[in-house]
Amino acid sequence: MSREITFDGHTVSIEFEKDEVDPLLDFLFGDLEKQGKFAVEAVFGIKFRSAESLWELTRNQCEMFQGENLNDLGNVLAGEVLFSLIENNQTGMAIHAGLVSNDRGCMLLPADSGSGKSSVTTWLLTQGWHYHTDELVIINLQGGQLRAFTRPLNIKSGGIEPISKIFDIDSHRSELRSCDIATMIPHRLINPNYIPNIPQLGAIVFPHYTANTEPGIKRISGAEAGLELMRSNVIARNLPGHGFRSVTQLVRSIPGYRLHYQHFDDLQDCFAKVEF
Repeated sequence: MSREITFDGHTVSIEFEKDEVDPLLDFLFGDLEKQGKFAVEAVFGIKFRSAESLWELTRNQCEMFQGENLNDLGNVLAGEVLFSLIENNQTGMAIHAGLVSNDRGCMLLPADSGSGKSSVTTWLLTQGWHYHTDELVIINLQGGQLRAFTRPLNIKSGGIEPISKIFDIDSHRSELRSCDIATMIPHRLINPNYIPNIPQLGAIVFPHYTANTEPGIKRISGAEAGLELMRSNVIARNLPGHGFRSVTQLVRSIPGYRLHYQHFDDLQDCFAKVEF
């Protein structure tokens, strides 16, 4: 059996034998917009080695993972498929970020891993914002259109306890997929009103979880926002001038904010100050 996964004009194929792999692929990639036919750029293989009770993941026949837990394999697969789909992209900036929207427009949440990006995204869903991604957004170089890599929310192990205070994890345990490093939560469990169409970008907020810093949100200059955004531009090497001109044009017209928070209780007042 095989499945093709397409995002932003690039396609990978996933080959597998076991029936239980199919629901995993639906879980991970079921929200990606159906697109046209494109040449396959990488082939992933998923096998179960029954003699050792091990799952094995390969990319172009090179081993990438071995383990007993299919969810662990799924977590690795999600990241590797995403990398394979964007590594040759030259039409847009690939920003490591969350993306949510409401009737005012879209809000981009660029951040390094561990900054609380997925946690803030989850909290925003509990406040009625619509989900697009907690991982990656392509910003077209020509028209500025946004394309989101929509996947389940990926909450690192250290972030599960705070999330359990705003989302009843125990009641939905059977619908989640947990592994050693993260728990993957279908976004519809938090806000079932999923709208795949992405409106115009209205604001950029750079979240920073900081245990010992006064919480708050501050409007920052275009220069500061540009530098922060460049740090989240994961395929800058593919773009003219590493995408610096495109980033500069974007932050000139879109307000940028730096957010520091310690607890979800800090966020309500902070996001009330974001202007679109």
